[in-house]
Amino acid sequence: MRKVKGFTLIELLIVVVIIGILAVFVVISLMGAQRRARNTNAINSVSEVKDSLTTYFGLTNSFTGLAGGNCKAGAGGAFVDASSCGAILEGSGAKGFTTIPKDARGNPIKLQVINATDGTFSVKGGAADGKSCWYYTKPTATGGATSNLENANTQGTDPCPV
Repeated sequence: MRKVKGFTLIELLIVVVIIGILAVFVVISLMGAQRRARNTNAINSVSEVKDSLTTYFGLTNSFTGLAGGNCKAGAGGAFVDASSCGAILEGSGAKGFTTIPKDARGNPIKLQVINATDGTFSVKGGAADGKSCWYYTKPTATGGATSNLENANTQGTDPCPV
């Protein structure tokens, strides 16, 4: 009787199951990485808009110029798409936007001028989880800014949703 060399069916099934389990772990890991990357991009976009508004206010000492054109970011107004204000910001010498600033959900970053003369504003964009958002609010000169941009693990619920 000849002895046949090879693997049994049970051994092959065990190998297939192990490969399947490893594949599940890889897919779950990659999904989390994509969400973190989208959140990082959203944080960077909110920061870019925040920096542009800060520079604009420093150059013009007012946000009244943002109420014209497509921007419509007048004092106490509603949130507007930050991309509509890019040309005005760039025209003043502040950094404009090379791309349309988007949040982790693919929606435009929103900005709001709270008070045109004291330089208070708010910027926000949705997080990848679909429930919370990244935000930055600059209050009056005597108050401190509120933000959750420094810690990517802390997602604020106020002043969200966008």
